[in-house]
Amino acid sequence: MTIVETPREIMQEILVAWDKVAEKYVKENPFFAKVYASQKAWAERIVPYRVVAHPPYDLAADHYWGKANSYKVQKPK
Repeated sequence: MTIVETPREIMQEILVAWDKVAEKYVKENPFFAKVYASQKAWAERIVPYRVVAHPPYDLAADHYWGKANSYKVQKPK
């Protein structure tokens, strides 16, 4: 089995698409709107902290295990 890492550009497009889907559901469903607003408020508090407080995961992984790639993940080109 080969696992291919999703390129950042595609991940960005997924986020843009999700924003459109969420906007639709916020308009249609008051409960969804309430939960979504709550999740966004929480993320607004925690995500900036995580960006600063959590070092890049690959830094530690590369330090301890080098370029070991036991899952044979292919990086995008």
